[in-house]
Amino acid sequence: AILGEKNVTILDQKDDPQYLEKITNFDVVYRSPGVPYTLPQIQSAIKKSVDITSATNLFFERAPGTTIGITGTKGKGTTSQFIYEILKRAGRDVHIGGNIGKTAIDLLPHLNENSISVIELSSFQLQDIRFSPDIVGLLDIFPDHMDVHKSFKEYFKAKSNIAKYQKKTDYIFYAAGNRFAKRIARRSRAQKIAVNPDSINMNLAMRGEHNRKNAAMAAAITAHMGVNPEIIFTVLREYTGLP
Repeated sequence: AILGEKNVTILDQKDDPQYLEKITNFDVVYRSPGVPYTLPQIQSAIKKSVDITSATNLFFERAPGTTIGITGTKGKGTTSQFIYEILKRAGRDVHIGGNIGKTAIDLLPHLNENSISVIELSSFQLQDIRFSPDIVGLLDIFPDHMDVHKSFKEYFKAKSNIAKYQKKTDYIFYAAGNRFAKRIARRSRAQKIAVNPDSINMNLAMRGEHNRKNAAMAAAITAHMGVNPEIIFTVLREYTGLP
């Protein structure tokens, strides 16, 4: 396809098993999160000055309004949905996407300066991120996806990227009881807020200590955004979770 004066090509393993060998033919490559950033062909292309980026980068570069990014090893989807449901009930212009629901760039045409985007971010989306959300929610982090990541160190570095480009006027909410989340928050330039589920008195429709942590994170972030506590606790009491 032709986009303005730019040639746009789609490379897919289904069409050509050797598709990765061709990426050095391009100036800019938008990597799908399912294509590991650490692949030798990707790293070789970077050394040859190919700009390897992603649709997630494009979203954060262009998105107006407030961006909220949620990551962690487990609970990202539930926490993101909690936040979305609370802000929606509060009458905000809120949208959800990323690793859940719509691709983040699909949200762009619907956003304005008053919009709030809740973006669930996986380690694969964060590996080559160049932007950080205005508000970060950092859940518990522990070893996972070790079949794809070379080591926990690499996985941790990917997760750390969510806060790497934050500004002093941004915020990072982190799981107070998790040493890896705490370490990432400490490195961020943003204002830091520890979230302890034991300090919030909640009645949840969903069971389990992990869901108390997810709900506490959602409550802390939405309270910070000025949502009435009554709305927050009503949604937490009624929401039954993702399928």
